[in-house]
Amino acid sequence: MSIHNRFTFRTWCWLILVLANTCYPQEQERTADAHRQFTEDLQKQLTAGRRLAIVIGIDGYAKDPLKCCVKDANLLATTLRDRCGYDPDGILIMTDKEADPKRRPTLQNLRNQIRQFLSQATPKDTVLVSYSGHGGLGSEVTLTKERRYGFVCPLDFDGSRANETSLPIDELRTLLQECPAAQKLLVLDSCHSGGAGSEKGFTIETNADRILQNAQGLITFAACRREEISSEDREAGQGVFTLSLVQGLEGLADFDQNKIIDSDELYRHVLSQVPVMVNELFPGRNQTPIRVIGQDVVGVFALAPVLPRPKATAALARMKPGETIRNSIGMPLVLLPRGSFIKGSPKSEYLRRDDEDFRTVILQKRMLMGVYEVTQAEYETIMGVNPSYFTPDGIGADSIGNLKTARFPVEQVTWNDAVEFCKRLSELPEELSANRTYRLPTESEWEYACRAGSIEAFSTGQIIDGSHANIRADSPYWYAKKSSGLGRTQTVGRFLPNSFGLYDMHGNVAEWCSDFYSTQPSGLLAATSTYQFDEDDREKLLEHMQEFLNQPVSSKFSALQKSQWWEAARNPTGPVIGKQRVIRGGSFISDVGQCRSAARKPQLPDYSHKALGFRIICEQSLQLP
Repeated sequence: MSIHNRFTFRTWCWLILVLANTCYPQEQERTADAHRQFTEDLQKQLTAGRRLAIVIGIDGYAKDPLKCCVKDANLLATTLRDRCGYDPDGILIMTDKEADPKRRPTLQNLRNQIRQFLSQATPKDTVLVSYSGHGGLGSEVTLTKERRYGFVCPLDFDGSRANETSLPIDELRTLLQECPAAQKLLVLDSCHSGGAGSEKGFTIETNADRILQNAQGLITFAACRREEISSEDREAGQGVFTLSLVQGLEGLADFDQNKIIDSDELYRHVLSQVPVMVNELFPGRNQTPIRVIGQDVVGVFALAPVLPRPKATAALARMKPGETIRNSIGMPLVLLPRGSFIKGSPKSEYLRRDDEDFRTVILQKRMLMGVYEVTQAEYETIMGVNPSYFTPDGIGADSIGNLKTARFPVEQVTWNDAVEFCKRLSELPEELSANRTYRLPTESEWEYACRAGSIEAFSTGQIIDGSHANIRADSPYWYAKKSSGLGRTQTVGRFLPNSFGLYDMHGNVAEWCSDFYSTQPSGLLAATSTYQFDEDDREKLLEHMQEFLNQPVSSKFSALQKSQWWEAARNPTGPVIGKQRVIRGGSFISDVGQCRSAARKPQLPDYSHKALGFRIICEQSLQLP
């Protein structure tokens, strides 16, 4: 090679390297933009409509009874309700342990209940149908050939009359295809997609995968391939596939860390976990889940938000921020972290009001806050009445149609009503024995919880629209998208939670706080005459607050100054006297500016309205042993 050619070759290599290094950051930026857009699309899926589920589990067969299928069904239903944002009224559970005879999974009940339940779905909804139990393969003779088809086995299945007493997968597919829901997922945890003669159940032909591949308009997950069995973790008392599925929905499948579990991630999780789990339990045994994507499915399905992991029973002293418990009436409560923040809004904030001056707040108490606004069912359980406007028997019945409102927020409650609710809840025997007392949040606690670490107008950022919260979307904030508002309350938890795991802090119903209202909000401005800063700069205020906290007593900060500052900033509870109480959060009917994190509003304590409710704070006096 000549010197000229060598020089040319090296020059080209250098140019390629320079171009690669130049383009790499641009490629990174494009990838990041694509991921942000992908996450936004998934979030829109999650909030566009409801999430509905039919969960079927059968153990009590007359022949060859099973042991884990009802547990699997209940575990999945609980996960969908507590971890995936499913309304309890949107989950149909059918097991042989159900007291309601209509929910026992006989062939006729399965046909009737599934058809009726799916008829309530809308084109924006997501539907999941899960089956745990026996499965098999049937056949029918046509004029030209024998057709083989897969089926699931209802509670009254009779192996001697399999064609008459089974529920064909084709029929399940047809019911789902007729359902107008946008996303549909069929989950089969049985030996339908595989079998072995050594196991109880029904052996499936080696072409079982092709039976599932006819599915259209939905995604199908099956527990195993042909010639494989669906294994059980006997120690856990659960099917391996369902256990892995649930763990994925709880957050283990969030591979891209965008706080949303999608259908690709969930399949990737079970595909990687199930074979390993099965081989550890039964060395040498293979089980590989399969997935079949319908021909008209576009993209992936958003299945669940990743929420803080709940802990069923935990003393407050042993809990970590983000963990949740349920009290004696089933209300979920999340532990908020201790912290400090700048309360109020900068003067540049759009639609800001004059009573939102900056104040520093330090919250030192460990406290549990209601994950949701208090619901109609919870209020009626404690108070014996439901004063709400939006109920089937209320004045607003016409606006809700046939919807069940038990999980709607209670409204038309006064401040006095809310305080009485907290008092009665605290007096329940189970709450007394757990040393739990309930109250309304202070205004500072409410804003701290609403912001969840954010410093912008909303916990969602600088804009909010109808995809983020139940607000007056016909009058959006700043440059947010305009859309038609719902014009009423709706089931709590329909939108994504904030970073603390709290739902509906913006909109749905406005919420009472414990404080008397004052034009000067409680707390002390993080400033002294010796420190110069822009009062519109929240970040600078935060820095100054930290400096002030860490500064020793000196000529710059006298002992009296520091004592007064601490007294005003720590756990403020508002004025000691007044006539009106504070309302926060805005509602479905409020001006959107009232839904901002810093927005405040006064009302007399005996005032009630169809857009006004509350949420609770729980304090638990438990000491470490």
